[in-house]
Amino acid sequence: MMTFAATVRMYFVNLLPALAFQLDMNHNTGGFYGINEALFSSALAAMVFSTMAAQPLTIVGITGLISLFNYTIYDIIKLHDVSLFPAFMGVEELSINFYDERITNGFMSVMIGILFTLTVYFLEKIRSTTLFTESARELLSDYAYPLATILWTGFSHIPGNLRRAHIECLPITKSWYPTVPRPYVWLVEFWHLPVKWVFVALPVGMLVTLLFYYDHNLSSLTAQARHFPLRKPAGFHWDFFLLGWTTIIAAIVGVPFPNGLVPQAPVHTDALTTYKDVVEVTNTSDGEQIFTKKTVATHVSEQRMSHFLMGLLIIGTMTRPLLVVLGTMPRAVLSGVFFIVGWGSIEGNGIISNLLFLVTEKRFVQPSNPLLKISKKRILLFTTFQLFTWAASVAISQTIAAIGFPVIVTALIPFRVFVIPKIFERWELEILDALTADSDVVLASLGGKPTMRESKDLEGADQGGNSSVQRGGSETDEKQGEKDGGNEETRQRKRHAGSDDGDGVAHGMGHSD
Repeated sequence: MMTFAATVRMYFVNLLPALAFQLDMNHNTGGFYGINEALFSSALAAMVFSTMAAQPLTIVGITGLISLFNYTIYDIIKLHDVSLFPAFMGVEELSINFYDERITNGFMSVMIGILFTLTVYFLEKIRSTTLFTESARELLSDYAYPLATILWTGFSHIPGNLRRAHIECLPITKSWYPTVPRPYVWLVEFWHLPVKWVFVALPVGMLVTLLFYYDHNLSSLTAQARHFPLRKPAGFHWDFFLLGWTTIIAAIVGVPFPNGLVPQAPVHTDALTTYKDVVEVTNTSDGEQIFTKKTVATHVSEQRMSHFLMGLLIIGTMTRPLLVVLGTMPRAVLSGVFFIVGWGSIEGNGIISNLLFLVTEKRFVQPSNPLLKISKKRILLFTTFQLFTWAASVAISQTIAAIGFPVIVTALIPFRVFVIPKIFERWELEILDALTADSDVVLASLGGKPTMRESKDLEGADQGGNSSVQRGGSETDEKQGEKDGGNEETRQRKRHAGSDDGDGVAHGMGHSD
């Protein structure tokens, strides 16, 4: 039952954003990318990664960054000015409905897009409430996307005054064929390409590699985040190798390059996670009891079937009957997909969490919040660095150099490794910038937990005797030595036992590999 629910949920979570990004590319490339290209790319990635990936939990498909890449390159090749990439693509998709003075269509589309967004949001959040029964909450949360899609698609086709609005629907083309006719159907005639364009494509290919190196591995990490109780190891290197082959195939057939879906990445794992509602009882000073519901993840169904079945469903969607069904879907629903996916990224964003902490009155902050251990000035400084790099990425995407934004994104990696540890203490970074995935089984394919630069710097400071942590440790060792009566044999036994423990950890890591 859980596999079936995850399959249906991921089908809609993967399909709807792919169609939304396809609309964006279709609008900005003069109709070169259509619905069939989006379905082909999504199906290709699903079938390859569900059957051959080391970690099939990671969902791969069409992303907004590839959408930006594709139509920016298209404009460069066509020698047109590079069009601006809006901060909220959902706003752009809705604004299209106001063209040709179709005011009623525009306002009706705005209403449908907003209502679709709210419907999905509240249905997904119902799991964390106390409404209905636990099974009913899970059912509504798992099927939030299909329920909202069916509801508001049906709403747009209600006869009467609503039909006078002429709401724009998703454009479809001939099934199994590319949107733009080609002599060899799907095969791109790359052998006719002038040699000069091969060399022009080289730096662009390097930028795509940088983008995928960061973006795909990030989506893999979030799909295996620390709050999921996973038992099977990851395979980052092999999965990235597979991504290279799917990119080659996508280039030959002329479809958008599939890539790891960052906002949707943890959704698949979440859909396969078993949650248990527990009641925490707190006794107050006046003898009363406060009951609080807490949801705990207990198990993840780690399998390939849900991902594989999702791929089969996407292939089935390329048939004519289901394409006709998709053609009844309002464009406004896909605009709502932009909003809900974007809001999901904002809601769980570390920058937003830090900013909210800074403006929250201290007495209303939970005592268990680890940010309380750090001064607000230090939090503000770290958040300023984050905001500056975010602003730089957005700014470059608004210019003709938009395809160069992967350089900025990947440059943040050495900046974090070499510069940030010189500004912040180790314990501060462990709170402000903890590892996304810290499970031994996940990090096994990387050789274990990475040793960050700040850890090495701290060890060097310890050896020089300049660290307060070392001084504290030395004092503790002296006191322990006095307690043992200066017995050298006792201390040797302790050191020997510590060495055995370290061997045990190393052996366990090797076993995970």
